[in-house]
Amino acid sequence: MSTGHNLVRDLVSNTLVDSSNIYFASKEKLVKIDMQTGEVIWKFPFPDDIASKSTIFIKGNIIYMVNKGMAFMGNRQLDFGKPFFAAFDGQTGNQIFLSIIDVKDDPILSFELHSKDIYFTFKNRVAKYSMETGNEILQKSFPKDDFGELKYFVGSQVFITAQSGDLINLNQSDSTKLFVFTNQYKTLSLDEQLSISKTIDFNELSICYERKNDFKFFAKDKNTLIVNKEGKRIAEVEATSNAFMIGNTLYDTQDKNFTATDLTKVLQNE
Repeated sequence: MSTGHNLVRDLVSNTLVDSSNIYFASKEKLVKIDMQTGEVIWKFPFPDDIASKSTIFIKGNIIYMVNKGMAFMGNRQLDFGKPFFAAFDGQTGNQIFLSIIDVKDDPILSFELHSKDIYFTFKNRVAKYSMETGNEILQKSFPKDDFGELKYFVGSQVFITAQSGDLINLNQSDSTKLFVFTNQYKTLSLDEQLSISKTIDFNELSICYERKNDFKFFAKDKNTLIVNKEGKRIAEVEATSNAFMIGNTLYDTQDKNFTATDLTKVLQNE
């Protein structure tokens, strides 16, 4: 009983809220609920054993759903259900499309919207699908021996140093490219045809892990770079991406040591 309960608990999507409604998906159905009354406005039932861990999002009046084809039992990832990409009319709940990605034991690891298309990462491939029809446009394989296993599309917290010396968001450095992180600590820069334009090593990147007032904190190796709102580097201290701020003190756990760095003078002098 406990195993089934844990799986069901983990087979729930994120919750979306608009001005008057709540949307969420479970293993059994996608539902729209009136926020004020709690009344179910519509629900779309899924066939047995198809839905699993999922993400839903809204564009215009369409509810999109990415079903990953996985579940979690504690920290253990299990293949569960089938990966699929679906769209539903936000007013009626009617299905616009539901495209099953019928590849056994190969869950969707992450996705990213780009223009009118959506891209999915799997362990050793990336696929491009139409947001209008739900049809696959193309896919490309990336051999594990060459690149390692693909993990996820790079998020907004990843930065790279520009020729000017300023730190810029990696995704914004070239909006025509997709950036995919691998388990070999490399980032693949892909064009819209999924061809690799370059490979970026992890040591070329900085991770923005903390923001306080007008300051950003970037981790690189075991050091943290502090940048003001103009993008000027004002200090560098020894701290990893595990660090966190309380007041003006930066706390970090590194090599089994717990450190506290008072940044009052650094932040106030700026």
